[in-house]
Amino acid sequence: MSITPSILRRVSIAVVSVCALALLVVYAITDYYANEVSNSLDRDEYETALDLSYRVETLSLFTSDFKVMQVLCERGYVYGVTGRYDAAVNAYQRARSIDSINVNPNYGLALNLYRLGRCEDAYRHIAFCDSVKGAHLYLDEFTSDQIDSEDVLFLMADIQRCRGKYRSAAWYEHRAALGGQKIVVGLDPIEPDSSNEPSDEHIDTSPKKNQLPGIIR
Repeated sequence: MSITPSILRRVSIAVVSVCALALLVVYAITDYYANEVSNSLDRDEYETALDLSYRVETLSLFTSDFKVMQVLCERGYVYGVTGRYDAAVNAYQRARSIDSINVNPNYGLALNLYRLGRCEDAYRHIAFCDSVKGAHLYLDEFTSDQIDSEDVLFLMADIQRCRGKYRSAAWYEHRAALGGQKIVVGLDPIEPDSSNEPSDEHIDTSPKKNQLPGIIR
């Protein structure tokens, strides 16, 4: 029996159809895994979320860069809340390598670098977050909770205190207490990276005791 062009054409169409179907299945599985990372976090099933995040990364060719970045941020969150700060930093760095100007990985890096006591590195990332979005920031896509600018400012205050810039820390706390408003009341030449310092003499600018990395409001 000879193979006619018609038969070859039908076989080719069948093969292409099977491959397309297989790709659709892989895309669907990857999307399912990514969604389950978020669902696992909602249930506080951290190890399950970690396992699924690695599956998504393995299948990263079959999903968007944004989805991969989101999953990496969620992985960083898990490592952070379970005290594995070095691993959290690594996850957020990988997320930031996908989108360096996204607030999520920069905030995660600032938080976990601060927890590790690497305050200068943490400051660079939290200052970026404050400059990008002054009104509202979103920490991670796995939660619908909005992280307001005052939360970022409180973290900035903790980081500035860690850096020994107590007046700057007081100013950021002052801003946070006022809902994130940027109040221009003059500059402090002693601390050039902490512009718009408050002049309120009642603000406590002394070092705070028991201020340990990892204790975040």
